[in-house]
Amino acid sequence: MFYSTTFYSNIEGVNYFRIKQVDFNGNFEYSNVFSVSDYHSKSFLIYPNPVDKTLNQLFLENHGEEEIHISVYTSLGQIVSSGDIRVAKNEIIDIFSNLHNLVPGIYEVKLTTSSEVHVEKIEVR
Repeated sequence: MFYSTTFYSNIEGVNYFRIKQVDFNGNFEYSNVFSVSDYHSKSFLIYPNPVDKTLNQLFLENHGEEEIHISVYTSLGQIVSSGDIRVAKNEIIDIFSNLHNLVPGIYEVKLTTSSEVHVEKIEVR
């Protein structure tokens, strides 16, 4: 069986749900609890994605002031760039200005702060 619904919530972050199935005879049972993350709650925004390496820029928009450790990995897990930066709240910065050294492909950007680890895949064209 397949169920589908749209839940319009203005609650950011992780929302928890469970499904109540009611049979024709009135018997019911609940599903296991599952979580859904609100994509608007991301504390980081990396763009453009995909990125054209001839533009030579990849930006990070941050929603809080913090020290961030940035690592960029190939799809094979090899590190191609790593460093620390301090970002002010709502600041937009260029986090990777040497894209011309990368071959086209999928890369993983890992952002580590004192309170979270954010991993996002980017495509370099």
